[in-house]
Formats: sequence, C-alpha cells, structure tokens
Amino acid sequence: MFSYNSFTMLKQIREKHTKTVLWAITIIIMVTFGLGGAVSYIKSRQNPIIGKIDGKKINASDADYYDKMVQAAKTVYMLNMKAPAIKTFNAELQPGEYLLLVWKTKKEKIAVSDKEIASTIRKWFSINGKFSNEAYNRFLNFGIHMQPSRFEEYVANFIKIDKLYDKVSKVTTTPEEIKEIYTSDTQKAKIGYIVIPYEKYLSTVTPDEASIKQYYEENKTTFKKEPLASFAYITTDASALDTLNNNIPSAKDIKALSAKVNLPVNETDFIAPNAVIGDFKDQPSLNYTAFALRVGEISSALNIANKAVVIQKTGEKESNTASLDEVKKDIVDLLKQRTAYTQAQAAAVELLKKIKDNKISDLKNCKLEPGWEYLESKEFKANDYIEGIGLDLRVNGIAFSLNNKEIHKDMVLLPKGVFVIQLLDKTVFDEEKFNKAKGEYEKYLLKEKAAQAQADLIDVIKEESSFEVFELPKKSTQK
Repeated sequence: MFSYNSFTMLKQIREKHTKTVLWAITIIIMVTFGLGGAVSYIKSRQNPIIGKIDGKKINASDADYYDKMVQAAKTVYMLNMKAPAIKTFNAELQPGEYLLLVWKTKKEKIAVSDKEIASTIRKWFSINGKFSNEAYNRFLNFGIHMQPSRFEEYVANFIKIDKLYDKVSKVTTTPEEIKEIYTSDTQKAKIGYIVIPYEKYLSTVTPDEASIKQYYEENKTTFKKEPLASFAYITTDASALDTLNNNIPSAKDIKALSAKVNLPVNETDFIAPNAVIGDFKDQPSLNYTAFALRVGEISSALNIANKAVVIQKTGEKESNTASLDEVKKDIVDLLKQRTAYTQAQAAAVELLKKIKDNKISDLKNCKLEPGWEYLESKEFKANDYIEGIGLDLRVNGIAFSLNNKEIHKDMVLLPKGVFVIQLLDKTVFDEEKFNKAKGEYEKYLLKEKAAQAQADLIDVIKEESSFEVFELPKKSTQK
C-alpha cells in the first residue's frame, strides 16, 4: 500500500468511490506464466507453488495478481485513454513478464511518487482538461471490476517499469554505425550469377539396396513413430464449468457424465500429440492435459478458448520404429538429394577453379553445362529481395562486400542450387548526401537500439533472477 499523506488527490478519489467491488475466482484460471509456456490450475483451498524467482516461491495468488495486471493494461489501452504514454501497453506483455519486470524495479529501488500516480490517472480520465471522477469510477466498477487501491498499485508498477525501460534505453551510436545504416538503406547493387541446380543431378542418382539398408540401420531413431492416443470429450459454454466439475467424481466414464449433464460425446481417432482435437486449434494446453491422462481417466473441466471441455483418454498406442519398407521411399529420396548436392558442389568447385586458372573476368564468358543458367538481377539494396534468389541477407552481404566486376571466390549454397556470384555494379557512396541525412539516421538508430534493449531486458532479468516455472501435478478425478 502507498502513503498518500503528501498528495490528497488519490484520497479524494477513494472517498467518492463508495461502491465496493466483490469478486472471486471460481473457474479454471489459464495463466500464461512462463516465457512461452502455460501453467493451468484449478483454484482450490490451496495456494500451490508454481515457480521461483530469486529463490523465492511464486504462488498461484501471485500469478493471479499479475494476470489482473495484464487485464488492467489491456483494458486501459483498449479504452484509448491516452494509454500509449505507458511503454509496456504496446508490448503485449504476459503475466510472467510483468512479474520479472516488477522484480527488477524493486531490485533497482526504482521509486514512484503519489504525484506521478495521480498525474497519470488524471491524464487518462480527464474530459476537456478536467479530471472526471465519474469516468474513473465507471472504469473501476464496470471496466476492470477493481478496487481503486489495487488499480493505483498497478499504475505505480507501470510507471516504475517505464523508468526501468528508460534506464536500459540510454544507448549511444558511433559515426561508423550511422554510416553503415545509411549505406544499407541507400546504396544499390546489381549482380550476375551462375546457377548449378541440384535438380539436374537427381535423375542421375540411383541408391543401391545396401546403401538404403545401411542408412536405415544407422538412423533407426529418426524413424521412431510418435505415440498415438484416442479421446472422447464433451464441450459446452464455459459457464458450465462448476456443474461439470461437480458431476465428474460420480461419473465412471465420459458417457456417464454425458448422460448426467445431457451433452453429446465427441470422439477422435488415434491422433499424435500435436494434432488438433475437434475444433480446438492452437490449444496446446488441451493436448498436454489430454495426453497426460491414463487410459480411462477423465480430466477436470477445462476452460479452453471460452469453452468448458471434459476429456477422457480412451486408448493409446506406444511409439515404435517404422519398418524399412514403410520408410524406404523417404530414404531413397534423401540419398538421391544428398548425392545431388554433393555433385552440384563438386561442379561449382571445378567451375571456380577454371575461372581462376583462366583468369575469367566475366561470368557470361564461362562455358555452361546443360541445365546450368546465367542470370542477372535488377538493382537491389542491402535488405531487399533479389529476384531469382529471394530474401537472403547472406547473398546481399556478399554482393555489397565485392568491388565492381569482382567474382566471389567461394560458391554459395542456396535451396535451389549452388550459385557463383559476380558484382556487376554498385552505386558510389555520396558523402554530401550522407552529411545532410545522418541526423535523421542517428535518431532512427537510437530508437531501434532502445527498442532492442527493452526487448532483451526480459531475457536478462530471467537469467539474473533464476526464474523457474513448475508444472503442477495434474488433478486426478478417476483412478
């Protein structure tokens, strides 16, 4: 809780805010609490430990606190109350990321005054330049269903995180960096190149039976099939979560539960762990829960994409290794491609040797074998797509590293084939134009560096704080 002795505005807001908002969590809370992972838990009388930060336990109640912080940020932003002034609102941060950032602000002893909190709230809830207590109360009561003291806590955290961002955003540039980014944005090049396509050599390759069998025996682990499982499930509106959970303990299977709650049973074939279950596309938490079940076991009611889902594993097939006959065609294709790649590269090595030995200065003068091709690009910049090659910054980098008419000494391996490249032309750096534009490029570079520093901050804090997320034991309702 904050001290408001030195600033009365927040106190006045609270005195006028007379309605008490009572709220409780009664359904499954799905909290995106790792950096890319998900922890699902059912609220009970317990407060399970779900992780650690700096050696201290993170409980489910902590997850809920930061989940509500995300909701507050999103709601303010959606209501367009000049919220972009807070940097994190544009970052779409998850609860675990807010936890890490708040931990870091505490470690850095970053402070925020009541005046700063009040000023931010006043700015968001002002109409015609005057603070609207009515708008603020309406937001708290109907927008986020939150007590003013809790919302002000979150506002304080948002401001502290902004100050933390400002600290890491103190970046600098060098004249060389400015010149490099100006050059990459303005300089143009044009190349000529010989393509030695892999496809030319595929038809000449026929792996023998011994090679096929040898590859299979040496790489059996790569032909291991995924475990499969089949499921039966019922689904309805999320409002039925409590009803489903109350009926699960007395139901011996999903069909019995279906009869109790009058909902149809849906069934799947045997599917892999990453397959879509019913209409629930991109719902890894459902797949994780389903495949963790024992055969015959029923899950608790899950809140998946605003739907209540109860799922039972009805069967499973363990993983096994595919037979040689099953994978023979794939092995043949792989060996043909591998040999074709080797032959194409050998041809490129021989071509580069001839260019060097015969002092060839123009690729157009090279004798091409059937299936090879000489092509020329249009002008392109350092980060541009090159017609016939695609977007490959490695090729762009090679082109701009060469002098006019220079042939690159090494072959370049690309998905289509092996390339031998020559720079045909490159525009000359214009010092006068650079001097006129470098101020704007410096500003751009500083902004990009600051944004990158902010993006990297989460990973830095995660490592510094020894952040861990645990997987909770799954609640079993059927033995």
